[in-house]
Amino acid sequence: MEVSDSSEASSAQCEEQLAKLAERWRQRFDERDLESLPSHPKAPVIYGFIIMSSALIIVSRDAANPEANTHTPLKMNMAEDCQEGWNALGIMVTICWARDMLMRLREDLGLTVRISEAESDPDA
Repeated sequence: MEVSDSSEASSAQCEEQLAKLAERWRQRFDERDLESLPSHPKAPVIYGFIIMSSALIIVSRDAANPEANTHTPLKMNMAEDCQEGWNALGIMVTICWARDMLMRLREDLGLTVRISEAESDPDA
């Protein structure tokens, strides 16, 4: 199998996995009565990280939209000289954005965080 064939196979596999995950999010939201909530929450945008050799590709998909396509907002060559800061920034922004979106969704759903004593960080 050539590199381009491997890349296309990986891309198709990632697309399939994101589609399945998005469907699971939609099913979970359909199972609940969310219309009564004032914020009308919907399934979030989901992200995937594809790592092949020194390449890192970030993909996203709107889980609320069954017709949504998978987008590729960022492709990075981690072996490229003098790009360490930009690569770290791209990864950090994606992770922080996803975290903030899920925290907002948690609030919209009225969920609370429960941390047991065994799970808590003694240094926090």
